[in-house]
Amino acid sequence: MYKLLNMADFYSNEELEKDMKYFSEKYGFVGYELIKFFDGDNTPLKKYIKGYHMRFFPSWMELYLEEFSSLYDELKDTTYLNLLWGTSKKTA
Repeated sequence: MYKLLNMADFYSNEELEKDMKYFSEKYGFVGYELIKFFDGDNTPLKKYIKGYHMRFFPSWMELYLEEFSSLYDELKDTTYLNLLWGTSKKTA
């Protein structure tokens, strides 16, 4: 199991990297789960990021259980589906 810390992308990549290095050295975190609030490119932080934390998902259990058909039925608005996972295709 990884010892991770959630961090939001409110700051610049340089500031985030500085904090990530500090917390890794001081507290032994092996990676970070990034909470995305902005569309900025966080590629420079790739070596630190182990995953992404979802800010909000109204039907997280269906997503966890991979019941994509029920999610598609519930969230028929394709614009909303595109925002949630980048596509509105049932097979994605």
